[in-house]
Amino acid sequence: MGRAEGPWDLGGRTRRAVTPARLLARGAAAAAMAQARALRGDSIQDIASDRRLVAAAEDIARELGEMKGAAMKIGQALSILDVGLIPEEYRTALAVLQSDAPPMPYDAVREVVTAELGAPPEELFDFFSPRPMAAASIGQVHMAHLGDDELVVKVQYPGVADAVAADLRNAALLSALARLMQRMLAGLAGDVDVRALIDEVRDRVTDELDYRIEAANQIEFAAMFAGDPEIGIPAVREDLSTRRVLTSQYVDAMRWSAALEQPVELRNQWGNVVSRFSATSIYDHGVVNVDAHPGNFLFHEDGRVTFLDFGCVSRLTPDQLVRLRRLAAALMTGDRDAVLDTFVDAGFLRTREGFDPEVLLGPLGSWVQAARGPQPFHYSREMLADIVAEAMRVRVGVDELKLLQRLDVPREHVLLGRVSVGNEAILAHLEATIDFRDLYARHLAGALDIDPEWPDASDEDGSGGVA
Repeated sequence: MGRAEGPWDLGGRTRRAVTPARLLARGAAAAAMAQARALRGDSIQDIASDRRLVAAAEDIARELGEMKGAAMKIGQALSILDVGLIPEEYRTALAVLQSDAPPMPYDAVREVVTAELGAPPEELFDFFSPRPMAAASIGQVHMAHLGDDELVVKVQYPGVADAVAADLRNAALLSALARLMQRMLAGLAGDVDVRALIDEVRDRVTDELDYRIEAANQIEFAAMFAGDPEIGIPAVREDLSTRRVLTSQYVDAMRWSAALEQPVELRNQWGNVVSRFSATSIYDHGVVNVDAHPGNFLFHEDGRVTFLDFGCVSRLTPDQLVRLRRLAAALMTGDRDAVLDTFVDAGFLRTREGFDPEVLLGPLGSWVQAARGPQPFHYSREMLADIVAEAMRVRVGVDELKLLQRLDVPREHVLLGRVSVGNEAILAHLEATIDFRDLYARHLAGALDIDPEWPDASDEDGSGGVA
């Protein structure tokens, strides 16, 4: 049986080679226009809303979405910025990378399921929806029933493994994507080490092609949070899961867009659950779910959150975990000497000699103000916008950034930084109130020989002193 042609079909090496070059040219032209307007003195808001830049972003998202494979996966890694670090027009354009890509036809789905599980879906399940619930970079998800169980079945695209392998071998493709993202993000989201991000994604994406690895990760996270009444991880059906098919429990709850419409009290509950999930997995276990973006969360009306998609998981060694906990504790307490010591210990700095901690904490201060300011701290979208605006003003500065160029980013921190920034943006959009004293006591107590003291929020709206 021949496969139906369509954007899901991952063949066509010529098209995959030509697409990045075309996108790079389009992005370079748009970035040049943005830079010219910036030199003219136009505001960031006016530049970002320029219809030519918006059209370029839409083209990039659409092309990467149709390419699937590693190219789209890299685009998804960067599109975590859609939750609040770039203007609304760009979040709308990039949203396609966090939701649905063009689906593959049912004949292809049937072919993969039969090859992996020994029988077609209609024989294995009492019901199997021929239409996918979602289609993403490596596979798509279908609803199924078996007895009393409601299930979701993730089926990998035929040929995606070959396409990803070709992408990862294609230095020109990765280099073009890196330059494209650097040019499109320049001036909009501060300095982004896109090459380091791509290198890290390159090492992780191969694991995602084997759904047995994702199943093992999901089972590990389920055991990690077993008995927790607020955190849910769908159970895996190991008997119906293989290298290219992953079957797990179906969970019915709100998606991100619906969650943002709910009362602030409920959004606050969700924000605290998301914070606890992240802090527990990272600081207690040294396990990082890199794809923990809001598209992989399900929000329940009773305040629970279900977490999905464990295909991209990074692990810290025991030594790396100790250094990370010390670094996080130092930043929370704001102790200048401890910050320098832990930055050297973690590999960000080669030496603390001649390095003024105020220079380091100045540009970083806005990003850790939530943990260092009056507690409890109230996140808001306005606060996030102020942080981004301040970061962009600092980026144009001279003296501080010359010194900050001495900073190295250890490999294990590349995607940790993405997760951290993403969590901050999620909390801001949920407008959650977080008590970092409690977080410190739960996960970081004893990391440093420092007893932190936080002031209480004294302003009437409980905003933690943030305007």
